[in-house]
Amino acid sequence: MHTYLMTRDFILFSAVYIMLMCYNVLHENIKKPFEHLLITFAFLVVSYVLIRLLLGCFGLQFRAWINDIWLAITGFSFIIGLFQTYTDTKRTFVKIGIALFFALGIIFLILYPFAPWALVSTIDEIVPLRDEVVEMDGYKLVDYKHFALFDRDARFYDYKNFFVAGCKCRFAGLGYATDEDGNIYLYDDLKMIDDINEILD
Repeated sequence: MHTYLMTRDFILFSAVYIMLMCYNVLHENIKKPFEHLLITFAFLVVSYVLIRLLLGCFGLQFRAWINDIWLAITGFSFIIGLFQTYTDTKRTFVKIGIALFFALGIIFLILYPFAPWALVSTIDEIVPLRDEVVEMDGYKLVDYKHFALFDRDARFYDYKNFFVAGCKCRFAGLGYATDEDGNIYLYDDLKMIDDINEILD
């Protein structure tokens, strides 16, 4: 337990220290975030990772809607930032590098049309993009719905509030359903959970 507390405190201190360093370095750019979108992109990524580490220290994680907003803004900053850099820079090798990046991306999409789905599925494994609040026996759970081509993959965590959920997976399976009496149960290929106490410590 003592080792855990020391590790958590170290992560907290390190995360806060790095965030302060990032703020000092990017202070001028943060005032004008649309003038340097690639720097804004880097700041968004670093900040998100650090905040997730901080939340993880307290057994928490973001709800899916926050992940969706972050992913949309970060993706926009990256793509538009590349165009912005291409038009603003006078360095030929930078222009060639960005042009090659987009050209290879287009060729890859033509050769592998399912690549966007695979990319979204991979991101969804790291950053959940869909969730639903389920109440079972008066206890609220957050059902993170992961993308899958065939079988549905659902993982259930403790509901905390509109912004965060617990990060300890209570049950992983195919999802949930409602019986004839209107009671909710969780299920997978091998078992069915109809009592919330079966998955709580």
